Amino acid sequence: MPFPLDVWPRLRDARLVRLLVIYVAASWPLLEFTAFVRTEFGLPRWIVPAMILVLLAGMLVLVATAMVQANPQTRRRALDEEVPSSWELDLEDAGHSVARGRLPHLTWARALLGFGLALLLLFGFAGVYVLLRERGPRLGASEAAAGEADPGIAVLPFAVSGTGTEDLREGMVDLLSTNLDGVTGLRAIDSRTVLSRWAEAVPPGRQPTLGTDLDVARQAGARYALVGKAVSVGPQVRLIADVYDVRSGAKLGQGQVEGAPEQMLSLVDRLSVDVLRQILAARKAPEGLDELPRLDLARVTTSSLPALKAYLKGETLLRHSRFGEAIQRYQAAVEADSTFALAWYRLGTAHGWLEGLDQEHVDEFRRAADLGQRLPARERVLLRAGLALASNDPEALDLAEAAVEEYPEDAEAWYLLGDARYHLGFYRLLPRDGSVSAFRKAVALDPRFAPAYIHLLQVAISIDADSAAAGALLRRYHQIAGGSEYDAVATAAYELMWGGSHPGEVITPADTLVARRGRALASFLQHPSALRAQAELLRAGREHPNPAVQAGATIGLAWNSLSRGRLRELDALLRDPRLPAEVRNDVLLQAALAELPIPGRHADAGPSLATMDTTSLEDLLEVAAFALLTGRNDQAPTREARERQRQRLAAAGDTSAATTADAMLRTLD
Repeated sequence: MPFPLDVWPRLRDARLVRLLVIYVAASWPLLEFTAFVRTEFGLPRWIVPAMILVLLAGMLVLVATAMVQANPQTRRRALDEEVPSSWELDLEDAGHSVARGRLPHLTWARALLGFGLALLLLFGFAGVYVLLRERGPRLGASEAAAGEADPGIAVLPFAVSGTGTEDLREGMVDLLSTNLDGVTGLRAIDSRTVLSRWAEAVPPGRQPTLGTDLDVARQAGARYALVGKAVSVGPQVRLIADVYDVRSGAKLGQGQVEGAPEQMLSLVDRLSVDVLRQILAARKAPEGLDELPRLDLARVTTSSLPALKAYLKGETLLRHSRFGEAIQRYQAAVEADSTFALAWYRLGTAHGWLEGLDQEHVDEFRRAADLGQRLPARERVLLRAGLALASNDPEALDLAEAAVEEYPEDAEAWYLLGDARYHLGFYRLLPRDGSVSAFRKAVALDPRFAPAYIHLLQVAISIDADSAAAGALLRRYHQIAGGSEYDAVATAAYELMWGGSHPGEVITPADTLVARRGRALASFLQHPSALRAQAELLRAGREHPNPAVQAGATIGLAWNSLSRGRLRELDALLRDPRLPAEVRNDVLLQAALAELPIPGRHADAGPSLATMDTTSLEDLLEVAAFALLTGRNDQAPTREARERQRQRLAAAGDTSAATTADAMLRTLD
């Protein structure tokens, strides 16, 4: 078929090349904007490929419209008003064309309208997807509980004036929140959430208006707001607290106490009772006025003023993700008062966020649990979930769910839920989105809550290999925890994955990172595309002079070799004396599960009745699985061993861990 002779003049008249250049140039910032919006608002990953498809479709429409408008007959028909002009919309004519089953006449106005509608539908569908995902069956129930929780009170930072009152600015938020939480049907909004909203609304060094105070309380989910000030009057300190109804803005009343600074805990107790009296009166519950509790802040904190001061300073440092400095303050607090349960709890928390929960730091949680009668109700709930998580007990999933239902505005509770789902969700076959949603909820409640960013970064880098999401998260994390070791680790992982175009800088030398955070850095490099870089890092660690670093790198390299199927290297590592026996057993079991060939010398050295503690259910199951996979029936656990485990489970009671273990034993039978 001969090529139409009038095509070339029409292409020239349509100025198609210039239009395509302009379109492509405009498409690039639109794609960048889409990637930015996706990471900022947690939109689904498919929105970027979908945008590319929309842009390609738009390019076809652009070419077709340009060709139609360059046709001389189109101009003649437009002058005769047979078709709309080039920039005319004429929706009525378009509707008639569609009704007759014909394609509407292409005009620039219609092309732009169609492109705009396509973008609106794309982002609209993405938004609906996020809403449906965030309202998953587990998370939605917890968030719905926020509306059913007791009315909340937000204690806002105090205005301070005079010598020795500066520490009371944020300190009163902690002390009064601790005292008021759970009393007479009242729920104190977590101080972390309040102070995070405060930092967003009030510039440093500025005194907020009452309207700003109430807005902060409203955004934190409170029904009541406590606005106070601390003033030094000679050798005395005066504490004044005004209570407001957040919905109406009405002032419900005022409490005021005065005394020596050494009597601070008693002053806070008296002020708390005054505040409760105002709230109960406003709720028209005069019968409750005779039932006000006797508050004793020293019982749930400390009677030692030096311990209290160190603790309050530690709380401020912890909120700013300065974990190392916070640890020093909490240690000073427990040295001044060894029965200060709240300081022990916070000490374990800070150690966990900075260094991970080894046995020493789990013992700090246990010390707090031993002093549980001295812990506030909220911390008791969080401590139970944290201890179960540190012990790899699936019961942590239920305890963390209960924590967010009881304290829906607590960022730490949401973090614990995300952490439990992240590490233990496989017990319930929970999808990974459940942990990500909980971490995002923690960040939404407190954008400066650094630990939640760490797991989100690990997901973005080591699981999704999403450079755009990782870059956005790393920028935020760098702002709130710049200079920290995890900032260096995440930045180094980003650089190893995607090269030099990263938002931060590698602020710690590589050899120092290997020595202090080698295992953490390796955990960021678990994506298949990063395993080679991970192996190079771990090989460098095996040459480090520190034996502990060598052992950690050997463990990591054994798993890396298994993941990459490098059996010759794995064979050598399994014979390395620096590889702990329990890790060797785990690696061999995973190799058997993957149906990889296991040399006889390693099969004989694998999990066996002679080398494992069969009184431990975990060891018993490991021996059984390895025996089954390698055909070594002589190593199968005996019926007596299984019965001993069932007796232990019966004594443990009806717990999630016991139910899971019983299912494993029945499978083994």
